[in-house]
Amino acid sequence: MSDPSIHRFGRGGQKQHGMDMRGYRDGDTGRIVGVQCKCKGQGKRATEQELRADFEKALKYEPKLTEYFFTTTADDDAPLSTVADKLTEEQRLLGRNIVVRAWGWGTIEDEISAHPDVALIFDPNHSPTAGIQSERHDDVMAMQKLNLVATREIAAILLAKSASEGASSSIDPRDVALDAEIDRYRDRANRGKPRSAMDLLLELQKALTDENSGHIWFRVKANIAHCLLALGDEVAAAGMLEEAVAHAPEDPKAAANAILAMMLRGDHGKAFDQGLVELTKFPDNEVLAGYVVQAGGYDGVVDAIDRIPEPLKASEAVRKYHLINLRNAGDPTWIDLARRGRGGRRERRILQAPCR
Repeated sequence: MSDPSIHRFGRGGQKQHGMDMRGYRDGDTGRIVGVQCKCKGQGKRATEQELRADFEKALKYEPKLTEYFFTTTADDDAPLSTVADKLTEEQRLLGRNIVVRAWGWGTIEDEISAHPDVALIFDPNHSPTAGIQSERHDDVMAMQKLNLVATREIAAILLAKSASEGASSSIDPRDVALDAEIDRYRDRANRGKPRSAMDLLLELQKALTDENSGHIWFRVKANIAHCLLALGDEVAAAGMLEEAVAHAPEDPKAAANAILAMMLRGDHGKAFDQGLVELTKFPDNEVLAGYVVQAGGYDGVVDAIDRIPEPLKASEAVRKYHLINLRNAGDPTWIDLARRGRGGRRERRILQAPCR
């Protein structure tokens, strides 16, 4: 929508004219956009009757709308989109210019994911027209930030309605939407694109406020840190991990990231000792156990794996770092252990792990 003044429309008990949000298209006060958010339970769909009823209310709003979005937590529905097209055409024939769209949850998630990515089309680092592209990048990014804020707001309203109508969940619906967004950026980094993933996460971080939970702040900063690590900046990664942990110190993932930060700063002995303490709190944390074995190897602890809770000794992370420790120490038994492992491609991947 690209309107910095976009806001929720009215409150419970007030006449809302079939809208939950309103704003201006690209800041143009002559192009008013209305958004209706419908919560639907599992397997339920919004109906043509609901769309038409809410749209009729919206048509009576003054000043007149030029766009109307009917959004829902239900899956995308082609027949409902067809109804939206028909309503648009009906109004055109009646002499009114208004565009109607019906968005299901899939489209909303796509919009959340897609908007920041548009800016990544322009890469000023690899072009002779870097200056021009950089300006285009800034313009596109500014526009997409506003669109993203609007789409996140729609998702939050839908999730809030879902929580209030259907369940006793204490989870903040905004966290649900942001968690899904963070997952997409994390997956992008895991697909070998840490730089663009970090750009997206940094933009998301700018949008966070004190109202966002420590869990969300932790996840955003922790994922930025892992992107920095993938890009080779260990010092910045360690600092960002420490910031992340401070937001959610009791989170099991925070425990593992705290130990990783110590290792990145070269405090391997401290990381090993503290990691063992954390394992008493989180005895099923495989990532943490792997870091502890790795830290022990760096610190010269021969029996690091023997200090790990028994159920975790067979985990991939623990086995991997144990083999690396043995190999780095010049102990030939690592070869037999690798051969007696689960074999095949998995073991070859472990043997190719880099020494540090």
